[in-house]
Amino acid sequence: MSNHVTAAVFTEFGGPDVLHLQNDVPVPDVKPGQVLIHVTAASVNNTDIWTREGA
Repeated sequence: MSNHVTAAVFTEFGGPDVLHLQNDVPVPDVKPGQVLIHVTAASVNNTDIWTREGA
């Protein structure tokens, strides 16, 4: 397993143009009582859009 993951991130509010793929995000440390899952697909819902727009 790699020590980095790919993540879609945003650091400011705005439209789709503020979303960026980063390939160098460190794999999170897993603490007792937590799990780490391998995600192969994801989507965006209304709450994600509203959060990105600053709601």
